[in-house]
Amino acid sequence: MPRARTIVQASTIAAAYGALTILTFQFLHMLAWGPVQFRLSEALTVLAFLTPAAIPGLAAGSVLANLFAYAGSGNSAVLLDVVFGSLGTLLGAWWTWRFRSRTWLGLLGPVVTNALVVPTYLPFLLRSYGLTEIPVLGLSPLDAG
Repeated sequence: MPRARTIVQASTIAAAYGALTILTFQFLHMLAWGPVQFRLSEALTVLAFLTPAAIPGLAAGSVLANLFAYAGSGNSAVLLDVVFGSLGTLLGAWWTWRFRSRTWLGLLGPVVTNALVVPTYLPFLLRSYGLTEIPVLGLSPLDAG
């Protein structure tokens, strides 16, 4: 029974993460995906403090949400976000679970992993949309160096 409970918890978390991201897209459009993001679903990353089922659940939810973005855009570069963005979410959730006894350190997991992973593919994603700078911020990561 514990294995079934873990699968149900992970599936529920995945569905909630995906649904909240898609809902954010419906109301805030470009803030759900792209170089500057606001995702209500990121609030769910704290669930990794409570259950290890959140680790695969959050990663699967990220895959679902990013596949939705890919299906909507048709841009094959979005597959970078499907793979690497979801990997960042997986690592962040694992970090949170691993360091759950030290709350401040556990909360850094999703922040640090996304800060390290996303910039590695963001320039390619921006270029695929014909952007040479990050909208709103006016930063130009493609011209650096």
